[in-house]
Amino acid sequence: DGRIIGDSNGKTILTIKYGSFEKVIPVEVLQYLDLEMEIEKTNIDNNKLANTEPVWEDINSFALNSYSKNDRKKTLKKAKAMLEMTWTPSQDLIGWNKDDYFKKNIKVKGMPYSQTINQVDEIQFKSAIKNYKNNNFYSPYINGKNSMPRYGNDCSGFLCIAWGIDRTNTWNLVTDLTNGVYKKVGTYSIKNPSVEELKLAYKKLQGGDAMLRGGHTFLIASNNVNKSEVIAYEQTTMKAREVIFTYDSMANGKYMPFTKK
Repeated sequence: DGRIIGDSNGKTILTIKYGSFEKVIPVEVLQYLDLEMEIEKTNIDNNKLANTEPVWEDINSFALNSYSKNDRKKTLKKAKAMLEMTWTPSQDLIGWNKDDYFKKNIKVKGMPYSQTINQVDEIQFKSAIKNYKNNNFYSPYINGKNSMPRYGNDCSGFLCIAWGIDRTNTWNLVTDLTNGVYKKVGTYSIKNPSVEELKLAYKKLQGGDAMLRGGHTFLIASNNVNKSEVIAYEQTTMKAREVIFTYDSMANGKYMPFTKK
């Protein structure tokens, strides 16, 4: 979708091509933002609002369904462990579709993106890299035109591991949401949600909920209603990381908020 994520301060040049169209855009990332600190601030602000404004009681209540406060904490703890996992490849390791490489002897933070059957958490990944001689760890997996690391997880694998549910893909998650296996957050039409009803639904998101559309999903870490934005734990097509999504960008992308029952 032409999405660009800034990882750190610095400058780069983007060359955008589509058919005969080409545009060169200079980009500078000016400021590093500590998203974990932002999550903490948002949670503190939300708790203050919960104690002063009745409208926030439903938003911050963890009694809306059986997905308890402790379960949500476990979900976020697991997701964060996959985000903050550090590892150092002893050989160059190809990334998704050869877009980049994990360089030999350079420390990496975050689980790499992969669509193989080896959908693993941080513990299993570290075991795989430790035993690399026995499992072809550094040999890229080729699936048609796609190449990727043999071990890691994709967006739905990341969510399933964090939620502690059986592995599935985003399209099956949409079907399950339609059939009531999972619960909508807020009120909207799954078949054709409008931008307006999605934005209203986003106000009810809590940490541990998730966003979904056919083809992609990510986990909500915190929801800043005042700024109309969320911080997400997301598996992107390089590695897992923390990112910010605005309500506008999510609604325009038709992302549906949903949660465990």
